[in-house]
Amino acid sequence: MTALLLAFVAGLLIGYIARPFTDQLAAGDQAEAVALNEPVATDEPEPTDAQPQPAADAEEPIATTGDEAPMLITPTPDRSEAIAALIEQNTRHFIGDEDAPVTLIEFSDFM
Repeated sequence: MTALLLAFVAGLLIGYIARPFTDQLAAGDQAEAVALNEPVATDEPEPTDAQPQPAADAEEPIATTGDEAPMLITPTPDRSEAIAALIEQNTRHFIGDEDAPVTLIEFSDFM
């Protein structure tokens, strides 16, 4: 049991001391790998399997899934006003004028 504890402590110390050296070695290996993987220029164009994209200013967003017909994607409605009204209805601790132009709502999870 003592030998196991000594081996564990020795491993921690060696790892703590050797860590900066392994980081330097890893950084050198990464730089070398990047230098070796530089793209080679060729005269042949790359094949493209991409489908044509709809224009950015299209009125209706369209998505396609494989060979199926395109389907319409409707944007999600903005429900922030409805959520704020619901929270305001369920809140009991108002301070100040109820008709103020600005309403601050504070949330807390403290019970």
